[in-house]
Amino acid sequence: MRAILRFHLLFVGILAISVFCLLLEPACAEVRIKEIAQFSGVRDNQIMGYGLVVGLNGTGDKGKSVFTVKAIASMLRKMGLMINSADVKVKNSAAVMITAILPPFVKPGTKIDVTLSSLGDAKSLLGGTLLQSPLQGPDGKVYAVAQGSISIASTDGNGVQNMTVARIPDGALVEREVPVTMEKDGFLALSLVKTDFTTCSRAAEAINVEFGQVIAYPEDGSTIKIKIPELFRNDLVKFISKIERIQIVPDYRSTIVINERTGTIVGGKEVKISEVSLTHMNLNIQIKGKKENAVAAQARSVVELSHYNEALFKEGEALINDVPEGGEITVGELAKYLNSLGIAPKDMIAILHSIKAAGAIQSDIQII
Repeated sequence: MRAILRFHLLFVGILAISVFCLLLEPACAEVRIKEIAQFSGVRDNQIMGYGLVVGLNGTGDKGKSVFTVKAIASMLRKMGLMINSADVKVKNSAAVMITAILPPFVKPGTKIDVTLSSLGDAKSLLGGTLLQSPLQGPDGKVYAVAQGSISIASTDGNGVQNMTVARIPDGALVEREVPVTMEKDGFLALSLVKTDFTTCSRAAEAINVEFGQVIAYPEDGSTIKIKIPELFRNDLVKFISKIERIQIVPDYRSTIVINERTGTIVGGKEVKISEVSLTHMNLNIQIKGKKENAVAAQARSVVELSHYNEALFKEGEALINDVPEGGEITVGELAKYLNSLGIAPKDMIAILHSIKAAGAIQSDIQII
């Protein structure tokens, strides 16, 4: 009896500590588990097929597209019309590949969108109609059938319409449901979208706190095994819903994202820069810690920029001179002042890359 009581007290203590730790996290950074993870078995499925588009106004495949000619001849033979392939003219027809995404738990009779891409040398699919085409999965089984009038909606990076790629909204009928297996030996598997051991551990702790018992076990940096409690054996949907609504604070590695075209810097506001000194063109940058006085002994950071534009500031002027803690400033602060000086985006990117190469920035830099 004492052993049981001791176990209960220990478990309550663990829960109290977990709750306290969770409350210490910044509330603004909390996200629901459903935003950063998904249950194994619940996933989209890709399906594809081959089809013929007819009714084009002379913009279809040319005679050299042999597969289009053979496909038309084969289709007509199935309809009882015996015809020689040499007699088939394809300028009003085009061969296309059809792709679609089949969501999980979709039932037969549900409509899904499909995308068509020209397979031959057609100039345009505008005004065409897709004939009935089966869509298969990797297992070779037919999961949907597509047919309908085509809509041209695809554009390239300059906003120009791509006339050889088209869509049919609700253009396919689902004919077969993809089997989904979520439960295995009384357990569910929850997988993080991005691998992170700290986030995985926090998610497991939050689940255990929510249900008041240890049911979640982190396996690695992205997978959590969750034992289904007896109370939810016959109500799995409610159990999963409760888990998805649990909020945690993810702990991903910081990344600086730079748009090279516009010079926009995202994600650098809280990324620290250690002490470093560099020269770029006629711009001198020094980030260093200094002591205000012997009594306070408090580290502060300064960024000294000189010889870039004397009209904007004097030589050696400290642009950032009141940043507390440990001789570090943030990328956001550095970017703010470089931007105020009219530094070109390519120069700003070169400066950040140089600082990272020197080991003064620990975050990843991603160029888009």
